[in-house]
Amino acid sequence: MESSMPMNLARFLVTTRHMILAVMITLTIGAAFLIPKVGVITDMAEFLPADSSMRAGIALMEEEFPEDSEISTTRVMTRGLSEEEELATAEALARIPGVAKVQHKAGDPRFHKGEASLFIVESPHPYGSAQDTAIHHAIEEQLAGNEHVLRSDTPSQADELPLWIIIIAVGLVALILFIMCPSWLEPLLFLTTIGMAVVLNLGTNIIRGSIADITFTIGAILQLVLSMDYSIILMNRYRHERESARSTTEAMSRALRGASSSILSSSMTTVVGLLMLCFMSLGIGMDLGIALAKGVFLSMLSVFLILPSLILMFDRWLLASQKPYWEPRLRGLAHVQFRFRWPILLVFIALFAGSAFSAAGTPVAYTLSTDDPIAEVFDKDNPIVLVYANEDEDAARALAQRLEGDPRVSSVASHSSTIGKQRSLQDMKSALNQMSEESGTQGFILDDRTLRLVYFLAHEGKASETMTLAEFVSFVRSDPDASSHMDQSMRNRLDALTPFLDREALLTPQGAAGLASVLKMSEEDARAILLAHAISDPSISADPMSLAQFIDFVAEDLAQDPQYSSLVTGAQIARLRSVERFTDAEAMTRPIGYSQMARLLGMDEELLAQVYATRVASGGAYDSAKWTFPQHLDALGAVAALPQAAAGLAQDQGAGLDKLAQIADAAAMMTPMDASSLARITGQSVEEVGMILQLKAAMSQGGTPPGGPQSGSAQSGAQSGAQSGAQSGTPVPQGPQSSGPQNGADTPPDTSALMASPKDYLDFLLAASNDPTSPLATMIGAEEKKGLTALHGLISLSISGQATSAADFASLTGIDHRTIAFAHALADIPTLGGQWAFSPQEIVNALAMEPGAEDHAAELKKLATIINDSIAGRAYTPARLATLTGMSDRDARSIALLRSSLYSDSSAWNMSARDAVTFLVDTMLPSVYSSQRFTSEEREQLRFLRTLIDSVVENKAYTPEELAAFLTRAPANDAGLGAPERIDPDQISLAYLMHAASGWSPQGRSLSIAQFVSTMSKKILNDPRFDSLLTQENRAAITEAEEKIAQATVQLIGPTHSRMIITTSLPEESEHTEAFVSALLATCQAEFTQGCHLIGNSVLIHEMRKSFPSEMSLISWLTAAAIFTVIALTFLSPSLPALLVLLVQAGVFITITTIGVQGYSNYYLAQLMVQCILMGATIDYGILVSSQYREARRSLGIREALEHALARSIHTIMTSASIMILVTGILSFLFDNPTVAQICRTISIGALAATILILFMLPGLLAALDPLIGGRTRLREPTRS
Repeated sequence: MESSMPMNLARFLVTTRHMILAVMITLTIGAAFLIPKVGVITDMAEFLPADSSMRAGIALMEEEFPEDSEISTTRVMTRGLSEEEELATAEALARIPGVAKVQHKAGDPRFHKGEASLFIVESPHPYGSAQDTAIHHAIEEQLAGNEHVLRSDTPSQADELPLWIIIIAVGLVALILFIMCPSWLEPLLFLTTIGMAVVLNLGTNIIRGSIADITFTIGAILQLVLSMDYSIILMNRYRHERESARSTTEAMSRALRGASSSILSSSMTTVVGLLMLCFMSLGIGMDLGIALAKGVFLSMLSVFLILPSLILMFDRWLLASQKPYWEPRLRGLAHVQFRFRWPILLVFIALFAGSAFSAAGTPVAYTLSTDDPIAEVFDKDNPIVLVYANEDEDAARALAQRLEGDPRVSSVASHSSTIGKQRSLQDMKSALNQMSEESGTQGFILDDRTLRLVYFLAHEGKASETMTLAEFVSFVRSDPDASSHMDQSMRNRLDALTPFLDREALLTPQGAAGLASVLKMSEEDARAILLAHAISDPSISADPMSLAQFIDFVAEDLAQDPQYSSLVTGAQIARLRSVERFTDAEAMTRPIGYSQMARLLGMDEELLAQVYATRVASGGAYDSAKWTFPQHLDALGAVAALPQAAAGLAQDQGAGLDKLAQIADAAAMMTPMDASSLARITGQSVEEVGMILQLKAAMSQGGTPPGGPQSGSAQSGAQSGAQSGAQSGTPVPQGPQSSGPQNGADTPPDTSALMASPKDYLDFLLAASNDPTSPLATMIGAEEKKGLTALHGLISLSISGQATSAADFASLTGIDHRTIAFAHALADIPTLGGQWAFSPQEIVNALAMEPGAEDHAAELKKLATIINDSIAGRAYTPARLATLTGMSDRDARSIALLRSSLYSDSSAWNMSARDAVTFLVDTMLPSVYSSQRFTSEEREQLRFLRTLIDSVVENKAYTPEELAAFLTRAPANDAGLGAPERIDPDQISLAYLMHAASGWSPQGRSLSIAQFVSTMSKKILNDPRFDSLLTQENRAAITEAEEKIAQATVQLIGPTHSRMIITTSLPEESEHTEAFVSALLATCQAEFTQGCHLIGNSVLIHEMRKSFPSEMSLISWLTAAAIFTVIALTFLSPSLPALLVLLVQAGVFITITTIGVQGYSNYYLAQLMVQCILMGATIDYGILVSSQYREARRSLGIREALEHALARSIHTIMTSASIMILVTGILSFLFDNPTVAQICRTISIGALAATILILFMLPGLLAALDPLIGGRTRLREPTRS
């Protein structure tokens, strides 16, 4: 190994060993006291992932339902009992102290098959408690003379680690160590060291609060077998160093330093492998991974911190207790593997592929069953809880009904299938009779009349609490039984009230014709009442209408109606007429010319022509057109003449049009000019132009000017008066401020004779400014050069007569291209303007958005709104119509309501006769306008009618007592009857109930047991009318049932969720069970609007089956990658870790295949653990062999290196592997819990497979792959003949 512990640290650990040992002992004692405080989780559901539907369901149950009382169940099966003996046995079992209930029903196939009989004994005492054990003993005594089998449905047996198991495990480890160690004392030191680490690990589990029962049971044993080799490695190294060291402490320091790399790499691969379990979605993976990885890490620390002190403390005794020990000799094995290295490589490849294929086809189990002869005869109950939202009760009811017909379902317990199951009246009668039979009382026996009244009261609620006078009189007159309860005085009073009892006619909302008929008035007056009521009631809204509809109605209908024409004035009508043309959608979207548009809008035609030109230009019609320089200039000149259009030209741009006009003269631009004229064109100073002309002349006389040969025109521009002897190096002016050439003269030369055309001048100037050798290159600034370049482009354009687009001309002049396009459009008005057409909508919208239209902005925006809304067909509320037309809100609403009354559905305005009369009397009669419509006689009739109708209508909600008082005060039909006698309210109350029940049919009506009992308790038990119908036994039975139903309800219905308990006879894990659970989940998704959650062992298995294949693949890859990385960093080679990972992975595949071939269930958790443990722990053996081989290859040949590697590593490997294989293998047959047993068995087989591969294949593979494995420092093999 390339890395090891620093010597200073090793010496520090040795010199301070006594203090370190004291600290570790103290920590171990403290951890021992913490072990009982660590909680143990026995429910695998606690480890479900956060997104698990079952976990969410459990959370809902814990939140919304009271905690179920723990019921311990024990199944008892006997044989050869008669039906009488079965009943006697059930009664005898029920009498056992502590037994709450015995489930058994003679003749039921669930409890009797052939000669076998099943009894399920329920107890409130916890599993394993003293009371539970006493019950089991009592059952055994009770059935001592009969053949019987007893099984306790214990939820888990893995939360305890029996002491005898610990003793056997430690004993096996000690036995192996005694055989393999050269001293009798060494095993005791090793066990003490690792034992302290185990205690530390168990105690430090307190940081997690609670751990899984499997982790608690198997964690200590796995820690013991996984980390024992660290002690062996250190002891072997100490023994080797002691031979040459001067002292035992020096030997231990060297041993710590020398063995640290092997121990660290071995422990880290194991820790990393175990931590890969944390990537399981189930929390059990993280629980196991952290606990086991922590244990291995603490074992490694203990070997470094505790074992050195113990070895040095007992050094003499170690020497004194020396003994012979088994040390395998594998020289021949090394020779054989070297000789057959290539066949071994081929065999390994075939073995890897074959085992991988067979492992992939090995089925995975998620539960492990124990021996249960009762379950072989009677199906064991497999409950599944379904949690669903309360609003999905109908879906739950339908599901419960389907499940009750499923032969695999023993029972369905939910609110909708038990106390909440809806029953017809006949079904309820049968259920009540059965309840009376089961309870042994007559408390639930009720006659048909009482049952019918209960159903009636439950379904009608409070309907029988009040009656109208009309209903009461009609019922009494039609029902002889009811009438027989009435005396003559009351019947006379009823006759006197009969003509005014048609309440429906008085309260039914009616239109104008109906009101006219009831109130005896004209239909026109009735309509006026409805309209007046609608206008006065702000809650009545008028139909929205378009502005066109509103204008048409006002102008054509309202203005011609003498009754309502006063709602609008002539000025308002005229204003509406003026707006009417803008409501024609077709006309407002039809394109027209600007002349017609000007007449339509009443605007200046010239202004609208300019608006059209703006729209045409902005629409891109002129983007691709081109014009010559003069054409551009003429168009811009026309724009500048328009104040409103010239706003598009900047002030300096408008002033620059004169200069552009000069440039547009192509002949002038080709005509030579003096410096003064050129300066006016270029904007330079006369002096600067003169100096440049002087330089131009000098360059022309001297030869080639800067930038290359000049054009013919430039040469012709040179004046003959220039000095003929000027050279290219003659001094030139440096800028406009220069006083002239540096030729020694006192005055500047005369440049008045120098001339050039603007074109030639700019050609020379720009060419010279681009020549870095020319003085002008530094004299002309960037901004000046930019302007001169643009000027040069304009002159070139003028001379060439080339046409350009608005955008190109804008780039030369700096004028906005939209202004140029508008200028050309404006110029085209006389010729093309007549062809332009835009809709009024477009133009009005454009004018409304025009910046310069502030004076008319409000009117334009309102007009735009009218046009746009008319085109869109938008209807307005009366308030919006008032805003647009200038009317008041009330007038606009009144007009809109009037139109609705004439042309729309005004049925919502209907009023009952009572409301109409009330409105007339309270609202219309006091107003001057409305009161003139009625004569004084009519007004008196209306007031009387209002009093009569109110009297009739107000009697509609009388209780029996109130009705009795009213009938007592009512006058009799015969005035000679004298003072009326008091009416008995009890008879009226009975009549109310009889009336309500007379027209009711129970057909199609149903009640649940809970509803029935609730109705009896709340509405009947305390009602004196039913005293003669109920016995005391009835009352007691109802009271007791109400209490039981309340208790059952809170168990089935929570604040927002309910639960259904589905008891099936399916095994916890099977294809049929998986299909059943999948079907339930599909039903939840399809029929339950809020979905639902399933809870149960089979549901847990379903969720694990969905996630396990991907998790197994993920953890396998992660483990391999992590171990590969650790080994690669250790050996600084990728080939060796790849070989070791593949070798151990082959061991995993072989293990999975072997488990399947043996007929055992391939338990998912065992498969995950063997993947991580084999990859993390047994790969240490490969690392040990490989490291010894690589070290030996530095000085030995391949065969000799193999002999050396096996000789140096075989003792450690055989000791560690024997512990892992034998201890876990033997314990797998001793654990009662099948889960722990299967995990131990799988680890044992895996360790055996990995050890065989490492001992019998790895050496041959190392030899075959020596060029890749041996390292760069290996001894080169001589060439063989």
